[in-house]
Amino acid sequence: LYAFCDEQRPLPVGLRASPQRGRGLRLAPGSPAPPPLALPGDGLRPVQGGELMAPRPISFLRFLRLLKTPEKPEGVTPERGQLVFVKVAYDGVDPIDLPEDERAIARKLFGAVDRIPAAARRCIASIIGGRSGKTYFASLRLLHLCCTVVLDGLLAPGQRAHAAIIAPDVETAKEALTYFIGACATAPALAGSVDKEVCDKVLEEGKTVESFVFRRPIDGRFIEVAVR
Repeated sequence: LYAFCDEQRPLPVGLRASPQRGRGLRLAPGSPAPPPLALPGDGLRPVQGGELMAPRPISFLRFLRLLKTPEKPEGVTPERGQLVFVKVAYDGVDPIDLPEDERAIARKLFGAVDRIPAAARRCIASIIGGRSGKTYFASLRLLHLCCTVVLDGLLAPGQRAHAAIIAPDVETAKEALTYFIGACATAPALAGSVDKEVCDKVLEEGKTVESFVFRRPIDGRFIEVAVR
């Protein structure tokens, strides 16, 4: 049921469950499972010994598999080089921990480095050729973060989180916007996350927007997404 989670882990000492989480879906006995990105109840559950367990956000690669459509029932499948890049750059895998065949690709992409310091992971700067999927996967990475970033305790009452699509020109920004909105409009797991009028304007009319609101399926929180 915790489709946004790889596993359950104990709440860190001093962390309290946010009352905001109560807006999630509560399942009645015998009811069908929720949509793939729904979070039942308040996101916490007691286990043996009374310890509370909290969900950990799923990896980017697992998130890609949730973006299923009738045309792509397996979700989004990166090619070999793309797979290695997102494992290291987005999911935090160190090159030394990759399978041997992928380690060779990682050396071509990231150089002769076995472990990447945590401080270096906060900013990703890449030089990549055209038609390589960089805008597509960067757009889906932004969508993944919009869905999974922990917001408890970070926002004032009524405050919304913000995300941004920033590009050097309008056409590139429009392309990234189309990828983001397209995933929200076609993947059943993200149904209702973006207003239909915005989806129609971007996907059907081919227009762009300066900003729109994304509703997180996991907890119903709103994120303002700006396009620049």
